[in-house]
Amino acid sequence: MSSDIPYDHSGKLPVTWAISIAFFVCGVVNNFVYSIFLSAAERILETSQNMPGIILVASIVPSTVLNIVAPYFVHRIPYHFRIITVVLSLIASLHIVAWVDHVAIRIAGVALCSLGSGLGELSLLMFSSFYHSSSVSAWSSGTGGAGLLGSFSFLALTVWARLSLTTALSMVSVLPLLMAVVYFVVLRIPGPLMARQKAVMKSASLDPRSMDSDSDAGLGVVDQPALTKSSTGVTTTAIMTTAAEIPPEERPLSARIRLLRPLLMPYILPLFFVYWAEYTINSGVNPTNLFPLDRTPFQNLSDHYIYYQAIYQLGVFISRSSVRVFHIQRVWVPSALQIVTLGVFLSHALVPWIPSVWVIFVLIFWEGLLGGSTYVNAYYNVSKDVAPVYREFSMGVCGLGSSVGISLASFTAIGLQVALCNFQVDHGRTLCQKK
Repeated sequence: MSSDIPYDHSGKLPVTWAISIAFFVCGVVNNFVYSIFLSAAERILETSQNMPGIILVASIVPSTVLNIVAPYFVHRIPYHFRIITVVLSLIASLHIVAWVDHVAIRIAGVALCSLGSGLGELSLLMFSSFYHSSSVSAWSSGTGGAGLLGSFSFLALTVWARLSLTTALSMVSVLPLLMAVVYFVVLRIPGPLMARQKAVMKSASLDPRSMDSDSDAGLGVVDQPALTKSSTGVTTTAIMTTAAEIPPEERPLSARIRLLRPLLMPYILPLFFVYWAEYTINSGVNPTNLFPLDRTPFQNLSDHYIYYQAIYQLGVFISRSSVRVFHIQRVWVPSALQIVTLGVFLSHALVPWIPSVWVIFVLIFWEGLLGGSTYVNAYYNVSKDVAPVYREFSMGVCGLGSSVGISLASFTAIGLQVALCNFQVDHGRTLCQKK
């Protein structure tokens, strides 16, 4: 990029088609390995009582810890070093799971993927703060596409083509290299331009023009919370900005922690609840929502889980790609609906009332739509509602909601799946034991 790149008045770089595609590709690569491991959960643990919740724990707890601590120091690590670390971690994790038969080491490989993917999401969402908000849409669409590509590629390679787990994972292990290519060729901003961009964004937070067309509300001094009305008429959390404002990375740790407060209700908590609900569904409830094979299109009972994941990811991809068409300001709405959806699936696991697996397919697709729309709209709103000087930090720290929600769901799912299966067996439904 040259030094003549124009900025808008909010201090953001414009998003060209090349940059949009680059963010999309990075989103695909970053979440692809995570997605394929979730789809492969029962095969990775085929000697460990078939509990996908164990894989969910390994795939999310490391990234959750990273999301809790990294926003307060990660700015000291250059972006290019972070990207290289992400790529190497994802490739290594695929080969560990593919070639090692010991289940504990396979789980360690999944945990390595979690660290790499968590660092990638944190870094690239923070990096998107230097660009127009449409970069968030491109990234989110890519992460949705990753789920779709991961689940369907695993379905195609292992169910349709009947390849082994080792062969399937080895075949896809070159994909993470694409992230390095698009970052260093398209996205990487040279050091001087990065310094200039930070200066522009800092000054833009003091410019009244940064409060209109691209920002609905400003985020400034953390000790003076206030509520303001955005141009859409929706109440959003805002903080009054003063001339004494300094960037988060220049504040003491205690002050940076206090910056979480205005982000909790509008962004972090909706992400927490939607992800807790949907991952409890996917790894704790739906592995027990099985139908006799003669009433399904499946050849094996284990195919339920793979198809469920693929359909869920289709819904996620569509909704994560829709923010420019269907924008949701109140992200609490899909988050609350996801909790209702959890109740529907749980009720069927206890007392079977849904007549067909095809109805389950529709509900799973709906579940994916709710989860994806909450994710993309939460980050899109942050990119528009938060003042430029705080945008990079806020984009990174909001990942706490989804990470902690999935972590809690992973522990919930392990016990819940066992309890539901035992309940079903006690009431004469033994399919969950036959997988």
